[in-house]
Amino acid sequence: MKDLGWLQKQVGEKKYLVSRHANQRMRERDLLIQYVLQAIAEGHVLETQTKKGDKKLLLEGRDDKGIPFYVVVALSEPLPIIVTVCRFDEEVWQDVEGVKKRRRS
Repeated sequence: MKDLGWLQKQVGEKKYLVSRHANQRMRERDLLIQYVLQAIAEGHVLETQTKKGDKKLLLEGRDDKGIPFYVVVALSEPLPIIVTVCRFDEEVWQDVEGVKKRRRS
C-alpha cells in the first residue's frame, strides 16, 4: 500500500520525480530541493487527498530561515511525483494549536 512510509523509502532511495511545475515553483519561491526532501523525510502530513484512485499527500516543511511551506506529492506508480511546492496563504490556512489547518469555507 502506498503511504507515507512508502514515499519516504522511495525518496530515501532517490526514486522520485520532480514535475516541471514543481521545479518552477521552487525557483519562484526560493525553495531548494533539499528543503522539500527534508519535509518528506520529517513526514508532517497536513492532508491526504484521494480522487479517482489517485492519492496525494500535502506535507509541511520549513526553509533555512524557518519559513513554512508545503509540498504536494502524488503517490504514483512506479515513482512518486513532487507535484508542486507552495508557501502558506493565510486566507486559506490557519494555525490551530501550532498546526497548519485549511480554513473551512
